[in-house]
Amino acid sequence: MWSSFLGISLSLVASRWLSKAGEMKIEVVHAMPGRLRLRCDQWKHEAMANALESSFRQHPLVQTAEASPYTGSLLLVFKTRHITQEQLDGIMKQATQAAGVAYEDMDSKLTTGMRGVVRRVDRTLRLRSKGMVDTGSLLTLFLLSRGLTMFRGNPAFSTALLLWAYGYLTKKGGNDD
Repeated sequence: MWSSFLGISLSLVASRWLSKAGEMKIEVVHAMPGRLRLRCDQWKHEAMANALESSFRQHPLVQTAEASPYTGSLLLVFKTRHITQEQLDGIMKQATQAAGVAYEDMDSKLTTGMRGVVRRVDRTLRLRSKGMVDTGSLLTLFLLSRGLTMFRGNPAFSTALLLWAYGYLTKKGGNDD
């Protein structure tokens, strides 16, 4: 019973968190005849800036589009001096859609952070061992030892571990990324 209650509670909390995380708060930084600058904190990424620029370069009202991955802003210069409220709504919708498409191609912040940690640990291991050990060799050694010691109890899982170790040892290019 407690596990059901906990599962329901976690699903409610997770759905609320994901709905808040999905909100994109785009603000109009400045607007003047023929120009509009939008900013969103979630746009602070190189891939996001490229996606926004390429999306708005195809827009019939936009003459130029410049996005900054550092400030999370998008500067639009229009072909006309004035746009209607409906056109502005369309531009905001297009910005949201372009950002959504860009998220599909970007690594998550968690993945990027974990890769950074693995690189730092790998670098430290190589320096401290004078090039004798790295994370890949330790992982391979672990997989080999677990695969051999667990073979009698669980041969299928042990075989998978041994194959993973073999795959790492025989991949082309050694243990470079």
